[in-house]
Amino acid sequence: MTVAEVALTKVTLAVEKAYKYIVPTDIQVTVGVKVSVPFGKRKGTGYVLSVGETDDVTGLKSIAELLPERALSPEQFDLGLFISDRFFSTKADAFGVICPVPIKTFPPEYATVPYSADKLPELSDEQTRVLHGLTALALQGKPDCALLRGVTGSGKTFVFIRLIAEVISHGRNAILLVPEINLTPQTLNKFSEYFGGIISVLHSGITAAAKRREYARIESGNARLIIGTRSAIFAPLPDIGVIVIDEEHDRSYKSDKSPRYHARDVAKFRAVKHNALLLLASATPEIDSYYRALSGVYKLFELHERYGGAVLPQVYTIDMGRADAYGAYAKGRTAFTIPLLNAIKHTLDKGEQSLILLNRRGYNTTVSCAECGKTADCPTCLLPLTYHADGSLRCHRCGYVAEYKDTCEYCHGRVYKTGTGTQRAAEQLETELHRSFPTARILRADTDTLKTAADTEKYLTAFANGEYDIAVGTQMLSKGHNFPKVTLVGVLLTDKLLYGGGDYKQFERTFELLTQVTGRAGRNTTDGQSAGSAYIQTYSPDHYVITLACKQDYTAFFNEELTSRKLLSYPPYSILFRAVFKSADEQKAANAAAQFTSDFERTAADTPHYCYPPMKAEYGRINGEYKYAVDIKGTNSRQFRALIRGTVANVTGVSAYVDIV
Repeated sequence: MTVAEVALTKVTLAVEKAYKYIVPTDIQVTVGVKVSVPFGKRKGTGYVLSVGETDDVTGLKSIAELLPERALSPEQFDLGLFISDRFFSTKADAFGVICPVPIKTFPPEYATVPYSADKLPELSDEQTRVLHGLTALALQGKPDCALLRGVTGSGKTFVFIRLIAEVISHGRNAILLVPEINLTPQTLNKFSEYFGGIISVLHSGITAAAKRREYARIESGNARLIIGTRSAIFAPLPDIGVIVIDEEHDRSYKSDKSPRYHARDVAKFRAVKHNALLLLASATPEIDSYYRALSGVYKLFELHERYGGAVLPQVYTIDMGRADAYGAYAKGRTAFTIPLLNAIKHTLDKGEQSLILLNRRGYNTTVSCAECGKTADCPTCLLPLTYHADGSLRCHRCGYVAEYKDTCEYCHGRVYKTGTGTQRAAEQLETELHRSFPTARILRADTDTLKTAADTEKYLTAFANGEYDIAVGTQMLSKGHNFPKVTLVGVLLTDKLLYGGGDYKQFERTFELLTQVTGRAGRNTTDGQSAGSAYIQTYSPDHYVITLACKQDYTAFFNEELTSRKLLSYPPYSILFRAVFKSADEQKAANAAAQFTSDFERTAADTPHYCYPPMKAEYGRINGEYKYAVDIKGTNSRQFRALIRGTVANVTGVSAYVDIV
């Protein structure tokens, strides 16, 4: 009798397995189809993993029906298994994120490529050398990976356009990923000039009907360049020649819900399947990516100059430890120091634009010295300690506890807590700017005002066209935008980002943000006399992260960061896994984390690793559940992942997941 193994949806890692069902004679079942099956007292759905014959069907139930959804292709099926194994998800969750929508099949018919060689953008000598190297990799007929590091404004996009044009002219297809939905319209407009109707746009903001239409265009061969956010990497595009991940450092490429995949790893898998080139690009690549490039795992290409002779901005730090010299700021009446206000006024007088970044990342309250700038750090983890209401300082990684003191142990200067009275919403900043500059046209750009992709496109386009004088907002303003008339950038609450995360990547993220946002200034200025400028308000002006970001010296920052990570065996010298246990009952969550730690230490006794003590999530209870987490350093081998997965599956009574951090 024919029997199918099925991966069920809506099951946890603890109970996931291949469930066997009899295949009725009137149903044609193949690997990758979705079926409805009885499961306990309810009906469930799942994906068929295998089909075979057996004489023993004792206790087996029959498949109820074949669902009218497109079967997974062999590539999609293999990709789902890869995601499930690599990112600790159930197989059904992995298949679900890549499963195509049901669409009508069209006969293959490739569109004519609507561009000509004389229409493509001109490149500098430096860009041309990079293009030649990348083109050779893309056309070599085997998979490869390259990293393009270019300073902000170096014209990486023009290199992408020329590279994709070469690939398409050789009969192959391309995928371009951008980190945020609000970047898609800007990118689409630029690429439409050269590729017209063969572009398909995919992201989570489009409707199901629109997605079905785009998938139909892909199947028919009328869409040969996919542009979109993280999920666009799953587009069922045939014969891929190049995959480009722009701003590859951005955290948006990592999913925060199951399956917790990273688009870069999925792109690597697809590049191998298609013998394609994967191109990662950023002004501030992830430490791990640049390490791999220097180690020869990736091919490294670099752009050191801004496109068209544009000049990098002059970046100034404003020492907040000397806030008494800045009038109104010292009296708590404004978030802006006088030097920054003067710079805004000067920019307005010249008829140019300003961009003000309010950092709202980093929710923890940390302690720093206003005199010497030193922070209270964990002696074991070298991460900033978090201030708690009971007067203690705690490490959210290893559990170390210290007493809060209001004087610095190094220089006996006064100590301040970042996070106390510093959370000023963009709306308040807008009000303050209106008070200082009554006639200025001010755009508040945050998630409260730009609620949809259409809102974002409308208002950011208006700002780029000069319809506003000042834009004030959160980190969405720092990502990949080209605002031609912006010559001034101001950054507020820098220390909240620098010290507020309790994360080994905190300095890396701060450097990325400061480099990216200051790089928005003066992108079209070619005269050193009128180069853009940026002002960073901080209590730590001499911190190496800030001084190197001011100079856009990525290489020096990379070397500093790599030294400290090697000392503590952080990535790229290890992989950091996080097992998280959730329950409405806090004690159950705590007990589950403790049980996991004990069981894993015993199970992995002969395997090199380091397991941190269980820690309560710093946010307390969210959505009625408490979280406790256990961090484990180890290797990203299948065997080590299996140890973690099996140990988590044995913890019952709570919900649990594993992430790679």
